[in-house]
Amino acid sequence: MDWNKQYPTLLEEAEAWGFMHIFIMDTKGIGYYAETNTIKDQSKEAFFTDISGDKYYVTEPFVDAKEKKSITTITAPIKKDGVVIGNICGVIDLSKINEFIQNVKIGESGYAFLLRKNGEFVAHNDMSLVYNQINIVEADDEYSNLKGFSTLIESVENGESGTKEIDLDGQKIITAYNPVENTPWSIVLVANEDELLAGVDKMILLQIIITIVIIIFAVIISYVVKRSLLVWKNQQQHCKNLIP
Repeated sequence: MDWNKQYPTLLEEAEAWGFMHIFIMDTKGIGYYAETNTIKDQSKEAFFTDISGDKYYVTEPFVDAKEKKSITTITAPIKKDGVVIGNICGVIDLSKINEFIQNVKIGESGYAFLLRKNGEFVAHNDMSLVYNQINIVEADDEYSNLKGFSTLIESVENGESGTKEIDLDGQKIITAYNPVENTPWSIVLVANEDELLAGVDKMILLQIIITIVIIIFAVIISYVVKRSLLVWKNQQQHCKNLIP
């Protein structure tokens, strides 16, 4: 690869394709980063192992502390005469997913948040929890005073679904949690029992709400990911010309 000739093209394509930035990883684990005009040896990194081969891959979300954004990387194979010669990688902003989670309202004070299995926030009303990579077990007073909260976290980490009642400073809080299909995340709904409709089974009501939220959320994730993969498929001919 003549990097001096190729990286200006990648810079242009990143903007045209709607990615924050893009880079190429060859089959030896050498990454060519257009945004910073740098070349890195990543052959010993788990990222190289994860994306290698004839497959599309979506990474765990991670935080760009400099840009204050939650982002993920989508990769696709580059083929020449049917043989994989590298992978094209594009970084996308998860703002649409964050916006959806922040707009979920249950009663006056109920809300939703998204967790990784390790307990770190992916999306929350308070995005500083995401940007600072706060683990929910280590979060401040909003969570540390929840009685029985450790059992909820254990369920989330195990990828389970269900509902739990938790006491918060004398107020009964109902939570519902469910893993998000095809991701390493779980969505959690938190509602004050007094704000849910009287005369109904509130656990069932919250389960219905979380089911609806999960369906809508799945559509959004599908749109974000599939749109990016479609871009890669449409650019396969161009991408293979970037690697000799």
